[in-house]
Amino acid sequence: MQIDESYFKGEVRLGTYVPATMKRCWAAQLEVYEDVRKLCDKYGIKYYAEWGTMLGAVRHGGFIPWDDDFDLGMLRSDYNLFLSVIDELPDHYKYMNIHNTPGYGEMLTRIVNSKDIRIDDPFLEKYHNCPFAIGIDLFPSDYYPRDPELADLQKQLIHSIYSAAALWPTFDEEKKASTLNNILEVTQADIDRSGDISMQLYELAENICQIADYDSADKVGIQILNVERDGYGIDKECYQNTIEVPFEFTSVPVIAGYEKYLGLKYGDFMRVVKGGGGHDYPFYRHQRWNLDTYLEAHPEQCQTGLIRKYMEETEDEKKRGIYIADRLENPESKF
Repeated sequence: MQIDESYFKGEVRLGTYVPATMKRCWAAQLEVYEDVRKLCDKYGIKYYAEWGTMLGAVRHGGFIPWDDDFDLGMLRSDYNLFLSVIDELPDHYKYMNIHNTPGYGEMLTRIVNSKDIRIDDPFLEKYHNCPFAIGIDLFPSDYYPRDPELADLQKQLIHSIYSAAALWPTFDEEKKASTLNNILEVTQADIDRSGDISMQLYELAENICQIADYDSADKVGIQILNVERDGYGIDKECYQNTIEVPFEFTSVPVIAGYEKYLGLKYGDFMRVVKGGGGHDYPFYRHQRWNLDTYLEAHPEQCQTGLIRKYMEETEDEKKRGIYIADRLENPESKF
């Protein structure tokens, strides 16, 4: 995408200063979104803005000024189709979910443009001089069974199996055996005892999320949240169509029933309330510390190429007193 350089100037939005570094991260996320959108359009896969991305689109016409997430949602059938073709994304993309990443317990797919910080010019040119590994989260939504007894059973099973998957590494052998036997007795699932049990349990929980379809349901929502908070869903008709709305320098689709959706999640969603997300803000604080430490030790890397612009903008943030970078203690290999 071609973006006017003036977009990357720091600015105050609703009393929050958005620095150039964050603007470049936003643009990089929208580049990832653009590649995902192309793949979806190729296969007729329907998608829509999720979570704060939908709220930002409706209320701000872009990112919430103090947020740095970009989230998409899909109904389960579209989500499954997308996963079947996800490898058609450009080769440098990486993704993680319960199917390909042992120990990953989130019921979503995270798509990133790299597993590592990169300062080579081709990467920086595509991602608007953002050197950080960055991406988007993709959330599946499911139909909730209309039958109340089936709905209650489904929620109990998802809760029990999901919890067992998450706690599996902490169980002793006796606890593992009894837990697995109980699950198999109820579900009659086919579990390979010689394989990764935790991963298979996550997949089993995901399969149980999908037992209802359009004809047997009235509500739709993110099933794992419905397990945690009863009634977390809206009328299925709200998801049948989408509306394209402006988002920064591009646009995103939101579900036609976005008012019901946002009202359920945020209450009076047009009232601006500054609040944090589900992670440290800004997300790149640890990556930045690693990158700046590396560049300080290798100053020759800063003399040429697009990384010089990053250094200039970093110095500007330091002068303004808004530079944020923290060392990550006990870093994990997850991106």
